[in-house]
Amino acid sequence: PGWYFHFGRRALHGAVPYRDFIFQVGPIPIWVDALFQRVFGESYHASLLAGFSVKTLRLALTYLIARRVTRSRILAAAIVTFLSFERIWYSFINHWSVAYTQLSLLAATFFLILAHQNERRRSLYLPLAGGSLALMFGARQSNAMLAAFVFFGATVALALRGTSWFNRSSLARFWGGYGAGLLLLGGALGAQGALGPAIQQMLLDAPQKKNVAGTEALFDMLSGGWATQAKYDTTLTFKTSFFRYQAAPLFASIVLLVALSR
Repeated sequence: PGWYFHFGRRALHGAVPYRDFIFQVGPIPIWVDALFQRVFGESYHASLLAGFSVKTLRLALTYLIARRVTRSRILAAAIVTFLSFERIWYSFINHWSVAYTQLSLLAATFFLILAHQNERRRSLYLPLAGGSLALMFGARQSNAMLAAFVFFGATVALALRGTSWFNRSSLARFWGGYGAGLLLLGGALGAQGALGPAIQQMLLDAPQKKNVAGTEALFDMLSGGWATQAKYDTTLTFKTSFFRYQAAPLFASIVLLVALSR
């Protein structure tokens, strides 16, 4: 967690991630940390406040999603209370990139639900959902690749099914928003002369830390960084690695498809 305080401080003083120092995950947490240090002062408290703000946004989006789905304030509050004690929420108390992947995923899900429930503004919410998902690349590229794979499967299946709210035009809007999000992120890096180094460090250099290269590196990245983990982590077997990190996203895709097809 102290990484982002350190790198945020460097960014605050003009250093650019990837161009001026090596970094192998997304730049958004660095930019956010730098912003909080500019506003609240160059101290670790500012970094903690950034992490707390992201956590608060995640809980707020979780409540809004639960509220939209359940139509019950009490049940939605109960869901948020339960999730706030789960490891996925409390293990990242400090400022850390995984929180941003969760925030991106929650935002994409929330906008998809709004698109499902609001026909008049559907053409607005679908690109926002895609753009929110794309910004996950600005936090952790491996998680972003896995999320893109899951959403691609779900949205294509919905479009082919021809539901009343999601057709091929909706598919184009969602992935058009996704492309716009990538262009926004790439443009921000390109304007600082960091796009090429970012691609090199995030997509090529990062897998080498696990001694993974070639097609194994691609498979590792597409699976969220876990497909080859069993080879290097003696506490895992290939079976447990597969069920935890490959079967679970596929199951999530099916659940998403069923939930949104109602």
